[in-house]
Amino acid sequence: MRTYKDETWEWIEKKGSQEAPFNGKYLFFSSNRSQLKKIAQQEIAIYNFTCAKVLLDPDVKRDEYMLCIYDLDNRRERELAMRYAGKEGIRYVGWIGKAMEIKEFFDKMCVEKKELF
Repeated sequence: MRTYKDETWEWIEKKGSQEAPFNGKYLFFSSNRSQLKKIAQQEIAIYNFTCAKVLLDPDVKRDEYMLCIYDLDNRRERELAMRYAGKEGIRYVGWIGKAMEIKEFFDKMCVEKKELF
């Protein structure tokens, strides 16, 4: 696995992986950054995802870190939801696709905007 940082994110990628097309991402939130990074590493090493990123600093409005796990489509949404259901300190929010309008995402996840921003 290789990692690198930009101004905002720490990226985690499968070593030697070719750039794949991503049409969206699975979102997780937590106040524990190391726990999110561990999830990213596990999903890449064991469950064959290729790319993820974790916020370097908590979001100012939420005081939480965010993890994005990238994928081609949302086929694995249920799998992730089941794997992280009830996991203390981790909030799995779901899939947000490139083409999905933000209103659709809020409706789908039954959350209010203020929870995400």
